[in-house]
Amino acid sequence: MWGGIAGGVIYLIAYNTLPVFTEMRYDSALIGASASIMAIVFATAVYAPNYTVYLVFFGPVKLKYIALGYVIIDILSIAGTNAGGHIAHIGGAAAGYLIAQIMKQGKGSNLGFGWVENIFNIFSPRKTKMKIVHKRPLTDFEYNQIKAENHKHIDKILDKINKSGYASLTKEEREELFKMSNTNKGENNS
Repeated sequence: MWGGIAGGVIYLIAYNTLPVFTEMRYDSALIGASASIMAIVFATAVYAPNYTVYLVFFGPVKLKYIALGYVIIDILSIAGTNAGGHIAHIGGAAAGYLIAQIMKQGKGSNLGFGWVENIFNIFSPRKTKMKIVHKRPLTDFEYNQIKAENHKHIDKILDKINKSGYASLTKEEREELFKMSNTNKGENNS
């Protein structure tokens, strides 16, 4: 964002102060985001100047030389038809370089644009604190022992039903029988 702002400011200063632009001043337009792109290119070149990029017709080229090449092209193109655009590119490049230097020194973490991050944080999911409880699982022996005891108890209840009928069960025995039948249904389905 600072690159786009710097490019626009440099463009406005150049068109309103340099006599060469007197005739074009009223017909010019400040449009585009290319100054911001130049800021990104230069900021990246400051952080990783020796990073190699493979270009189609040139082969491997270090990022610092690509950034330098863009500035040279913009300086040489000021005399052309889009002088304002090239001046804005130089302003964006200067802003990208300066901001990257400030960031490398650890100063100005967001350089006045923290409010942008806050806007995006509105849409991020809320982090909830979960309590994690580690439960020791049963060993196979313990699991099988508990299951065998439950089966013995259920077999006693079923024997009672066989001898005396369902009506002879106590309320607790009926609840336990119902509970175990639902537990067994869950095991059979999985």
